[in-house]
Amino acid sequence: AVAAIPEDGLSYMETINCKRTPLIYAASSSGPFTTVSGSPQDIISSVPLILPKTGLARRRFDQWTKSRNVKPIIAAETEGNEAILALAQLGLGIGLVPQIVLETGPYKNGFVIHTAGNTLGYYEIGFIRRSEIYGTQTSRKIQQAVNDILHSNDWQKEI
Repeated sequence: AVAAIPEDGLSYMETINCKRTPLIYAASSSGPFTTVSGSPQDIISSVPLILPKTGLARRRFDQWTKSRNVKPIIAAETEGNEAILALAQLGLGIGLVPQIVLETGPYKNGFVIHTAGNTLGYYEIGFIRRSEIYGTQTSRKIQQAVNDILHSNDWQKEI
């Protein structure tokens, strides 16, 4: 699979990092949140947010707000990044997503990006697989496909 890889890795998985992408806040370019100003704490406590229910972005967001005693306004929580962007596109708030999702997904246009700065960090995106299949014929084919992609000249243009 291709997924976000936590800073401490995945103990039960083999990973190959391929791309780094920041977490950003996305707002509809035709909605009420095209311009936001102030510190990250001010924005998060004054603008409705659309957040993932779980996952790496949510853990980072929760840790950051707790460490600064910030009380966010949460308009909605969803299971996936595309749902976050759909609700943000409706103007319900600003959505927290990895920038790569906005750039490469079905919601490529119609958004204003508000940087999260270094407050929430970056995602390492990469290939992951279960460690126990290492050495099998399937494993070798997967590894070869990953190597072929990573060593081609055009792979970063595609991502």
